[in-house]
Amino acid sequence: MEKIEKLNWDTDLFGYNVGKIVIQDDDSLDLENLLTAENDNFRLIYIFSEKKLYIPQLNILETDQKIILEKTLHVDDVQFDKINDCVTFICGVNDYSSLESLALESGKYSRFKIDEKFNHSEFEKLYKQWIVKSVKKEISEEVFVYFVNKIISGFITVSSDKKIGTVGLIAVSPEHQGKGIGSRLLQCAETYFLKKGISILQVSTQKRNEMAMRLYLKNGFKIKNLTYIYHYWKN
Repeated sequence: MEKIEKLNWDTDLFGYNVGKIVIQDDDSLDLENLLTAENDNFRLIYIFSEKKLYIPQLNILETDQKIILEKTLHVDDVQFDKINDCVTFICGVNDYSSLESLALESGKYSRFKIDEKFNHSEFEKLYKQWIVKSVKKEISEEVFVYFVNKIISGFITVSSDKKIGTVGLIAVSPEHQGKGIGSRLLQCAETYFLKKGISILQVSTQKRNEMAMRLYLKNGFKIKNLTYIYHYWKN
């Protein structure tokens, strides 16, 4: 069993100590003692497990079934001339308020919105900070936006290591959903990564987000793994 890892970003953003545990194999047998240790000063602990947990004596809340999907990219599948459908967001030029609204839209199925024990606007704080850091290129390489009638109606953030590209946030405004914009944003990301020589693209979403799941599967992504995420709140 791993020790509780303190999450500095979450702690600083929320104003109370937040930790994380990753359970492997049969580590759940030690979970109760670890969570209830008297010397713990965490108010909230995230529990990540590849297996569904059933520990009735602990007040843990299942908040997410996180699914990672993956796609192998092929040059022949991408129309490079259509990357101009999406453009890089530029601060001071493009409307930031529209982008921020879309960032909140992207998290409507997030565990930070689902868990009712969050009562200090944690969801809004997290996603607003996420898009700020993405635009500043602190946690993303690019933020691409899609316009409808000169209004930002969709966006996607992307980052990568040497071999794998990753979609961070993606959303389409509610009034323009179902019009193929989500697919165009994904194609934009695919083109971006292929130009960098990266042929593997990953994206994560919540199992409950059926619209996102349909979008990714329709665009050739396949499920790679599933992680159960629980929240344990200290009294």
